Amino acid sequence: MPAPTKAQIKPIVEGAFAAKGFTGENAGDLAEVIAEGIAQGLNLFAQQMMVAPGIPAPPPAGPTAAPGMLI
Repeated sequence: MPAPTKAQIKPIVEGAFAAKGFTGENAGDLAEVIAEGIAQGLNLFAQQMMVAPGIPAPPPAGPTAAPGMLI
């Protein structure tokens, strides 16, 4: 699953601004910059995320983390 884009995050940031009462001429620009920073951070995390291989075990041994665990 890809990381959310700036366009997907911006309405959330604008909603948070409205809930806190942030207003001003450049409030939309600030929301766009914050959304872009969050989107870039999530994208970087998603690209560098690794999953360790897991070994599924039969039921007597108990459940395991298959196919892997997040490192």
